[in-house]
Formats: sequence, structure tokens, C-alpha cells
Amino acid sequence: MAATRLNPKDLAHFCDGILKLWNIDLRSYGQRQLHRRLRGMMARVGARNLRDFLKRLNNDPELSEQFRNQFTINVSEFFRDAHLFAKLEEMLKPSGACHDAKKIWSAGCSYGAEPYSLAILMHERRPSGKWQILATDIDREALQRAREGIFSERDLRNVSTTRQLRYFDPVGPDSYAINDKLKRRIKFSTLDLLQPHGHQPRYCDIVLCRNVIIYFTPEAKSQVHQLLVEALRPGGLLLIGATERMPDAEDLALETISPFFYQKSAAA
Repeated sequence: MAATRLNPKDLAHFCDGILKLWNIDLRSYGQRQLHRRLRGMMARVGARNLRDFLKRLNNDPELSEQFRNQFTINVSEFFRDAHLFAKLEEMLKPSGACHDAKKIWSAGCSYGAEPYSLAILMHERRPSGKWQILATDIDREALQRAREGIFSERDLRNVSTTRQLRYFDPVGPDSYAINDKLKRRIKFSTLDLLQPHGHQPRYCDIVLCRNVIIYFTPEAKSQVHQLLVEALRPGGLLLIGATERMPDAEDLALETISPFFYQKSAAA
């Protein structure tokens, strides 16, 4: 099984089943990675084929949850890729490229480490200013965790001691709660980047979409890139992941102003 691709008809049937079960469109994932992942999952549970695997997923909630977690990747931490957040912090200063930012979108926010990191930066620049962070994800459970705002010591490993004391309260062994003053600045909501149905944010000053679409097909990536650019105001800033590239940046009227940072044309 490991040496061959999965049966196309069985795969189409499986994708339809997963779309109904979890509203996750597997067709938007890169096929090589998708085939490899599915073969590995099937081998671990002893499924004979994709139809058998789908039947098991429908009948076993625990297995189904494990599968969902594999395709809604919730790997995050505060100030992930610290050098990029340091660059963004510079841009938020009075002389920076986005010093007047008021509306920020964290797309694919996972369990909240990224939008809360942004809230820390914004609060330090303008503690009483008028700004808001919109945070979206396809995973409702991750969003609920984000709203609760409880994090582990590992989540905070890139947070300075000063910031930990200022913005977090210990609530138990290896558990820290984010301050309410930051919670109030963030609006969490469900959004599928591939099927936004017009609910995506608009006219944002800054958009972050990092390590979210790395397993998508080139077509799906282009679709999401277009969505992100449309969400920016002219002159707005887009930040992507430290392992990602945007080969279509010029076609989308984006200018590279620093590695992984793009600015939308003021005339767009």
C-alpha cells in the first residue's frame, strides 16, 4: 500500500465523507502529502482500504477526533518565529510602516497564541488606543480554547519575564491565564479560508496568515492569497510564515518590503 497511490474513486468517496463529517475539504491538500498521511493513518488502525477507514471514522468518535486534529494543525506558541515578531514590532513604532494600524486579522489563529502575541505588541504601543484584532480558524474547539486564554509554560517560552508578569496570571501547575484587558481586544470567530462565504474581514491594516496553507495545493494557495490581499486596505501589510513563499505576489499587487512581509499597493 505504501508504494502505490490510493484508488481515485475510493479517495473521492472518502473526501466526500470527510467533507460531510468535519467540513474539511481534503481535495485542497497537496496530493503527495495527502496520500502519505492517509496511508500512515490507515496502517496505524489496520484499515483495509479507504472505505473501511471512513466507516471507522464515522463509528468511532475518538478516532475521528484524532483524524480531525491531523488536518487542522494546531501547532503554535507566543511570538513564534521571534525574529518576525521583532520586525513587526519595529514596524508598529511611530516611524514604522504600520504605526497607525487599528484593525488586524490573524487568519488561522489556532488556540490563540498568535492573536494574543499581537495584542501584547499593540497594547505596549497604544494601551488606550482604538484597535482590535480579529482572529479566525476553522477549528471550533481550538477557538474555544483561545477564548478561554489558558496557556502552558511551553506556550510562553518566547515571552519575556517582564511580559509574563504584566500580561499573565498563574492559575495552576504549568497554567497561565491571559489578562482580560487583552481578551477584550480580540474577536474570535469561525472561518474556513477556502469557503469564507463573504465573512472574511475587510479593510485590514495588517493580516497574518502563517503556516496555515503549507499543505494546500498550488491552486488552493493562490485562492487563499487572493482572499488575504482582498482583506487588506491599500498600503496594508501581509505577514506569512517563515517557511513560506508567495510566487504570485507581484500579480496580486504586493511588494516585498522584508522577507515574509508584503505591502499592498496603495493604488490597488
